[in-house]
Amino acid sequence: MTRPAVPVLASVLAAAAGCWLGAPIRGDGNDADTDTEDTGGITDPDTGHHGAWILDELASPTSLDLSDVWGSAWNDVWAVGKSGVIIHYDGYSWSLADTSALPLTLDLYGIHGRYANDVVAVGANGHVIAWNGFLWQLLEIWPWAIGTLPNLRAVCLHDDGRAWTVADDGSWLNWTSGSGQGGAVPGNTSLYGVACAPGGDAYAVGHVHSAFASSAIHYLSTASLQAAEMAHGKIDNMYAVTGDGSWDYWAVGFFVGGPSNVYGIVDGGWSVVETSPHELLGLHAGPGLGLWAVGRTTDDQPAGVVQAWRNGAPIFEQQVPSTSRLRGVWGTPDGDPRQIHAVGRGGVVVRITWQPW
Repeated sequence: MTRPAVPVLASVLAAAAGCWLGAPIRGDGNDADTDTEDTGGITDPDTGHHGAWILDELASPTSLDLSDVWGSAWNDVWAVGKSGVIIHYDGYSWSLADTSALPLTLDLYGIHGRYANDVVAVGANGHVIAWNGFLWQLLEIWPWAIGTLPNLRAVCLHDDGRAWTVADDGSWLNWTSGSGQGGAVPGNTSLYGVACAPGGDAYAVGHVHSAFASSAIHYLSTASLQAAEMAHGKIDNMYAVTGDGSWDYWAVGFFVGGPSNVYGIVDGGWSVVETSPHELLGLHAGPGLGLWAVGRTTDDQPAGVVQAWRNGAPIFEQQVPSTSRLRGVWGTPDGDPRQIHAVGRGGVVVRITWQPW
């Protein structure tokens, strides 16, 4: 695929995202594309089957905080977190992964992959580790020696094996086959989320640490290896960005104590297309799944929360009282079974499954 110029790309995204505008967040899982409140469920527009999304909390092999989750299939899901913990879901249960080959116990913040045997996780002090189908091993990707390396917060892999990762000191790195090139966005900006875009590029989000938080959205170009800031018109702490594998991309941010704003690309720039009363920290979008978000409530005793929208309507919202925060979310591609996995504080793991009636 030939990479279009950023303004052209933005206009294409704007047209694709137009049908997503204007849906209020509400409901308990009983609102969707076809609203059937009288029967207590929703109609799936892909299959026409009547059903509902059902949340279950699964047994976790760890009590350490989990930060991100990714899988190659419904029965091959990984999650990473504090002190280098890695856990794996085989379709039946979660278990601790063997990390004996890794010389680290540092926090892991992000995980992404291409296939079952090509998964990458990133974390504190610039650590990058990879799963090759047999074991987790440390990767040496840094093209320079700069003393203490930054904390890598997120990673995404393209189909060709090229990867982007972003750090909380505003730096970013693009690498393939063990070598990379990088740079940094201007100002006192921390980057917390990255999503691969068609053509080898990526979107990165974060915010400036100051008395008044200021959100940042950047377009990372693989051709020029430069970061271009994109307009968005809000002041938020931004933590996550996601795409559905085509031309639709979303980001989320909030000002502390306030509602979350969900952004989409509209008319060549990022605009708020939805709001939530919760502090949303993680996003995932996928074909046939809609847009899923996780985070925490903003009351005096916060609980984890999961929300989802599809085609301009909310389809799910539920709290998870056993944790004060959910941080990572991932869903299987459109197919059978459809599952969403979310992870968070205290090692909590939840699964949301579509159950047709």
